[in-house]
Amino acid sequence: MNRPEHRREEVRAIRASRTRTAELLGSYPQLSDADRREILSFLQTARHLDIGLLSANDNIRPQLRSWTITGRSLESRGAKPSAQSR
Repeated sequence: MNRPEHRREEVRAIRASRTRTAELLGSYPQLSDADRREILSFLQTARHLDIGLLSANDNIRPQLRSWTITGRSLESRGAKPSAQSR
């Protein structure tokens, strides 16, 4: 069984998703609706640890703070995360 290899692939995917979200947040607020949905999907489905690691990133902390204040308007408008970002 390749269980350890499967776990490594899962960890890589999570890390890649967190990295992608950090890159998107670095461009906030100049984002497309698709990018906003991708961020929203990550924040809704990520483990608490991954969100904590994202929030500890000094390079994007101001954008993440701004996102939590204003960027969630997409969520309040009832936008659904895209299937591609899952």
